[in-house]
Amino acid sequence: MSSDASSSFNLTDSRAYRNNNLKRAGIFIDALSRSEWPPSVARLANFLRANNFVGTLSAVEKEQLEGTLSLMSYVPVHAVRDETVASPLGCEKALLRARTIRTGRVKSCYGKSKAEWRNLELEVMANLHAHPQLGTSRAEVWDEPVGILSGEGDPISTPKPDVAFGLLPELDSASSLGEEFLVAARLQLGLHPWPSDSLREVAYPCLLHEYVTDLEVLYFAQNRAAGTAAMALKMLRDLRNLREKRAHAPAGQQGEPLPILVFCNQGDLWEVMIAFDYEINRHFRKTDVHLAQIWMGKISNPWHMFQLQVIIQRAIHWITTVFRNGVCEMLDDIKKANLIRFASFVGIEPPVEACKMTGH
Repeated sequence: MSSDASSSFNLTDSRAYRNNNLKRAGIFIDALSRSEWPPSVARLANFLRANNFVGTLSAVEKEQLEGTLSLMSYVPVHAVRDETVASPLGCEKALLRARTIRTGRVKSCYGKSKAEWRNLELEVMANLHAHPQLGTSRAEVWDEPVGILSGEGDPISTPKPDVAFGLLPELDSASSLGEEFLVAARLQLGLHPWPSDSLREVAYPCLLHEYVTDLEVLYFAQNRAAGTAAMALKMLRDLRNLREKRAHAPAGQQGEPLPILVFCNQGDLWEVMIAFDYEINRHFRKTDVHLAQIWMGKISNPWHMFQLQVIIQRAIHWITTVFRNGVCEMLDDIKKANLIRFASFVGIEPPVEACKMTGH
């Protein structure tokens, strides 16, 4: 095995880190039954993993998916589609993407370094990376002082996700999702729209991906993803709380908190989870963070690759509609409350109230 065949073991990989550090911070992985999931999480899970697309495939497609994708690489999609049956959301693009990644391509990474699996990740997640409304970061430190990583003192390692997707700020200066407004909100109101000031292209991260080689353990990737997910959710929670307190939006009219998506993989074994806030004390607004698995499969299996691609396509739809609209609605309310001075916000220091919010 080459010297770089696997990533070095670190503190976050250990069982003690999950049982002690994560639990003390109120972060749990697969600790709730599905009946305990909040309604919004259950709906999202059903939307992402619904297998009703099986019935829309023609007999030829089913036979080929159960075989190898290499045998169908030359077959045009229109030649095997059953045009009399409507294709559910995401299936056409999922089939196209799945057909481009042959089983042999996946197996060629076995026993190789993380760099080889990184290249495969770019192929598997290509539609996410290419989406014009999403920004991406890769192995960048999340050093924004958000909640669990600063003032609250919980022992969570600083996140450095392998891949993170967030909302790409708009160029329109009048937009609440424009960089000008987000910078002003960060300076004057203590909001944290991005995980680091150097990652302004990843506003409010919505999908995280941690991966290890086939020579490592999925447990490692899950541990690393958990702390990162907690930080992303805290950013959303702060936005939601500011909207309620300063923009005077009634709590009952805010809807359910937004979850985020988490992908983990150990080689060709992929897992999709939803990370969400779980209220345990409404009076004190005490919440735990939970990561719940909704799908697992081996992408060396062509059928599993297709299922994963369907989930990715539906994730894109959810992010660019439900998630994006939810974030923009909260930002719009804050903007309408006229809490920000735009004339000369550049270079000013955060007010005392903002300092309290960030733990400084």
